[in-house]
Amino acid sequence: MKITIDLRRIGLVAALLIFGVLATSSRAIVRGTPARFKGTLEVKEQASQPASPATGYGNIWFDTAGIPHSTTDGGVDQELGTTDTLWGAATTNISPLSADDDLALDDGSWLQWGDANPGTLTSVIKQVTPGVLSLGGFAAAAGGWQLVEDSSNGTNYVFITAGESIGGNYTVTIPNATDTLVGKATTDTLTNKTITAGVLTAGTTLLSPLTYGAGTNMTTAGAGTTEFDGKVFYETAISATRQIRVDQQYLAINTPYTLTDATSQQALFGSSNNSIGLAAATSYIFECDFTISSMSATSGNLKFSPAGIGAASATATILSCTYTVTGLDATTLGTAAASSECTTATTTADPITTGDCVVAATGTAVHVHAKGVIRINAAGTIIPAISLTTGSVTPAVAINSWFVIYPVGNGTVTAVGKIV
Repeated sequence: MKITIDLRRIGLVAALLIFGVLATSSRAIVRGTPARFKGTLEVKEQASQPASPATGYGNIWFDTAGIPHSTTDGGVDQELGTTDTLWGAATTNISPLSADDDLALDDGSWLQWGDANPGTLTSVIKQVTPGVLSLGGFAAAAGGWQLVEDSSNGTNYVFITAGESIGGNYTVTIPNATDTLVGKATTDTLTNKTITAGVLTAGTTLLSPLTYGAGTNMTTAGAGTTEFDGKVFYETAISATRQIRVDQQYLAINTPYTLTDATSQQALFGSSNNSIGLAAATSYIFECDFTISSMSATSGNLKFSPAGIGAASATATILSCTYTVTGLDATTLGTAAASSECTTATTTADPITTGDCVVAATGTAVHVHAKGVIRINAAGTIIPAISLTTGSVTPAVAINSWFVIYPVGNGTVTAVGKIV
């Protein structure tokens, strides 16, 4: 029996091991040139298993049928294959393919796993080019790696595969850093990433397309940046000139709303959907514009509150509020009539005007515009409200009367931007 050993395939270390094992049995070796690691080594066939080797050694021998065997120092004998070369022109078995962990090598440098059916190969590893291995699949089985967790934690694994059908040959390059890969369907935190021509997918009833985490603003705002400190969104068009993004909350009515004929405080924008929720320790700018008709001809006048903390039952608490009201008393809007302006500054529970919004006159319609700042202490709702100075049978708030409010910073903010 002759074994041909190609060092270009198995390497110097493997050759040393094979020659070393064979050289320990003078009964098996007839002749050869193991010291030079070239040429051939001829091994004599034997009719029966040789005696067990010394402890810590093993025998490799051939029977009279040309089948190679290995024998351990405990006397356990194992057939190594059914052909007479380790590297042949056809698939050559290191051990019979009769179990899931059997292996086979062929002349194309494939390493193949067999399954429980002898002779069936199900997965293949091949060296495509030096340093590049191909893990190829068979029918209905794509190539893949199964990476198992620390055995002390269990037997769970991550399976990496190309998929059973792909459209071409692709290259995925691992980052040149110690890092963690992110998943398409997982929640991950990305840092210092650039998105080119990105498109956000549509949101759902439970998921926003984009969510900002509240944090500390940059020391110097960079051009083109967006920030969120938990109170306000900021955008910067020119470096170091941070601006407040105006994100308004809005109330309006699309049909006239008939008020109650009473002098007590009541909601300006209807009996429902008439309040706005505000955050704690936050400053806001608000603006309101409304018209009320069919008021008393004796003294069609009113007081205004942007918060409605009184009888209107709003729940927010106020740090302070300052605003200016401009009013017009007229029977017909657009007709010259008495006008007035007043400013209210208060830190009381309800920032209602201290006096009537307009100069008393006989007009039965009132138009009011108010704008100012309100600082919230404890979170809650505000309800824009009015109270009639003189009762009227059917006072009505005109269609498209409106109220808007937007945050500008924390409860004590005095400036945002490049203030010098």
